[in-house]
Amino acid sequence: MSYFVSVFLKDKEYQKEYFKKVIEKRLAAYQLLETVVNELQYSTANSADKRLYHVVFHTKEQYDVFHSLLFNAVKSNLWLSHNASSQLSTLNQQIYNATLTSDFSVADERHQAAKANFEIITKMRDRLRHLIRHDMYHMHDVERFFKNGN
Repeated sequence: MSYFVSVFLKDKEYQKEYFKKVIEKRLAAYQLLETVVNELQYSTANSADKRLYHVVFHTKEQYDVFHSLLFNAVKSNLWLSHNASSQLSTLNQQIYNATLTSDFSVADERHQAAKANFEIITKMRDRLRHLIRHDMYHMHDVERFFKNGN
């Protein structure tokens, strides 16, 4: 009898350690996502038309840093919930499409594209912020994460 109890307890301990590792991976992915969301928190406007755009588009260097952060978050999307992963992919696609419509090395063109996409990127940022909060609340439920297909 004690053998079966011992095996059962070992199995539970293994599962507990496994879930800890999954949660660590997920937390790291959400930290990357949070960094992306935080970078999109700040906006500015030029004096000519006063239309807002996100600061990450202000200079080519700022955009390159942001793009690198976004790329790293997308690489970790396996550990995000399905909704967060989908929203991050949509944000990535929106920003990519904006880069196709203008020469991002030219400040005026980059700013115009950023202004044209300001509202939609802001809504996506806010949605991601909401999803981060929601997913953090349920982070401990690893079985739910796997059951929902991530």
